[in-house]
Amino acid sequence: MNATDRETILAWTQAATREARLVFHPSDAPQAREMQKFLDELSGLAPEVTVKREDPGMAPAPSIRLGNNLYFQTVPSGLELAPFLAALSGEAPALPGPVAKKLATLPAPAWFTVFVMPGCPHCPRAVLALLSLALESPRVRVTVVDGLLFPEKAAAFSVKSAPTVFLDGGGFSWTGAVDPGELAAVAADRDPALLGPDSLKAMTGEGEAEKLARLMADAGKFFPAFLDIAAHPLWSVRLGAMAAFEHLAALAPDLAAAAGDLLWERFLATDDTQAQGDLLYLLGQTGRADLIPRLEQIRDLSSRSAEVREAAADALEELAAARTLH
Repeated sequence: MNATDRETILAWTQAATREARLVFHPSDAPQAREMQKFLDELSGLAPEVTVKREDPGMAPAPSIRLGNNLYFQTVPSGLELAPFLAALSGEAPALPGPVAKKLATLPAPAWFTVFVMPGCPHCPRAVLALLSLALESPRVRVTVVDGLLFPEKAAAFSVKSAPTVFLDGGGFSWTGAVDPGELAAVAADRDPALLGPDSLKAMTGEGEAEKLARLMADAGKFFPAFLDIAAHPLWSVRLGAMAAFEHLAALAPDLAAAAGDLLWERFLATDDTQAQGDLLYLLGQTGRADLIPRLEQIRDLSSRSAEVREAAADALEELAAARTLH
């Protein structure tokens, strides 16, 4: 943090009218140390800023969270500092009425990721545009990423310039100047089948497992990103996926059955024993009698863990019960 950044923070703190709280989600990544150093300096300059450390859970890590839907994977400085302080104050340009109404129709959470670069003159405006959306609707999630600080993440998104905005992990993207109205319209009108895993995680994490199932049933499609949350490393995410699939099996049994092959493929591609067991549970919910020989093989395979063999046996019981009912 240089002298200019300190002056900016001191000016901000003199104008602040309320206590500001933020959460730091740490990790073992080297960027976490730089972010922690920034937070230590920030709280030293601005006593009204309270910093709390929390396990990341489903949040990107390392990241600085403001409120419940704004994440910064940056060490705010220079041009990046003003939007961060605006977010900390809960201030952003007001949205026109039609844009706010459009946001109210979001069928599912919309997760935007915006990549910025130090010294980029256009990046602050893009961040403020997304900040306006996030402050208007809690269903909008925004992650601000410094592409130089997190080069691997920038490479994973194939970022070529800044600012670049992605929706649903890359299903939609914008480069350069962004229009909040356009972002809101695309988020509200997008095909639910294109929802990314972050949006699905947000739905199940907010107790909307049944709504996710209804979206799939109404669309007549099994959403591909569902496989990512069904095999997610976090048990809480998988639990939400299991709840959604149970609802799907009740609402659209044919659709749940059709997902059996995809679930089987993900089971074979997954190394996590606990995730394998939960995927087997989902296979038991499909009602697919043709899956019985495969599950019997897993149940009887001595090289499999006891946990996985037990999950296969439970899935076989579910399928047998389903056959009896029919």
